[in-house]
Amino acid sequence: MDMHKYISELLSEHDCVIIPGLGGFVGSYQPAQIHPVYHTFQPPSKKILFNINLKQNDGLLANHIVQAQKISFQEAAEKVRVFAEETQRTLKARKYLILPAIGKLYVGKEGNVQFDQDLRTNHLPESYGLLPFFSAPVKAETIQEKPVRRVSPPKEFRELARKAIPKPLKWAAILAVPVSVAVLLSIAGYDSIKNGTWSTADVLSSLSPFTTNETREIKTIPEEELPVLPPEEIHQDPDTVLPPPAPTQNVITEEVPHGKFAVIIGAFRIDENARKLVNSVNRRGINAFILDQSPGGLSRVTAGVFTDGHEAAKCLNRMRDEGFPGAWLLEK
Repeated sequence: MDMHKYISELLSEHDCVIIPGLGGFVGSYQPAQIHPVYHTFQPPSKKILFNINLKQNDGLLANHIVQAQKISFQEAAEKVRVFAEETQRTLKARKYLILPAIGKLYVGKEGNVQFDQDLRTNHLPESYGLLPFFSAPVKAETIQEKPVRRVSPPKEFRELARKAIPKPLKWAAILAVPVSVAVLLSIAGYDSIKNGTWSTADVLSSLSPFTTNETREIKTIPEEELPVLPPEEIHQDPDTVLPPPAPTQNVITEEVPHGKFAVIIGAFRIDENARKLVNSVNRRGINAFILDQSPGGLSRVTAGVFTDGHEAAKCLNRMRDEGFPGAWLLEK
């Protein structure tokens, strides 16, 4: 009798198929799985279990046989009863029953009916045509770097490379350093170096792109100690907007005094910053004002204009002590 065929067909369409007098097969959805040991990939399937307590006849199996064999319902029900009795006798004899495309029925050690599903048949319609497959595990290979062996060039090659450089080029490279230093000293001013007032800031200020042949910075010997006031934090960055001052004070608008020397304490690309610096310095008792615009377009703020270079040097030293280390002398 092809009872296993009818049961298998019903398991593909329904989740429960009952065999009266024997038990029932119950199916549930099982997602795709990967076996951790055998590395097999199982597609989504229907997991089949056997429940011996489902014995009530729902007529599903008998009705399916009626449609398949074109017989009466009583004849189909009789065939189901005979199949259940034969299966019971087989299991009581401690034998097993294999249902093709379904699984294996047998009696366990405790006398209970057990069921092992045939995993070669997938009863889930959505997974039709999907077969399990095997994928070998991928082993990550570590690449060990081989130690690099450093080989020094032979002595003959080093001698050849040393002789390949012409002697005039060697002497040119040796003389380039003192010549460069001499040019730098001539730009920075020999008098400042001789008098001991030379510094890196002097060299940079002398190399400023905003100085011309008509304007240059004069460095003088430090004078006697002058009274030092606590410096205020004043930013002289040309592109930084200064914070607004406390009570505003009008900028001095009187005529610019005439003189050969001017003490420059700041140069700004934004005029508003220059005016704020003037107001801040005036509140400290220093008569500062905007002198002019440099060839580069910067508004230059001065702390005083003098005809005597000695007086200008005193003012320069005082402004550096007041918190303007970058102050410098402009000779008109």
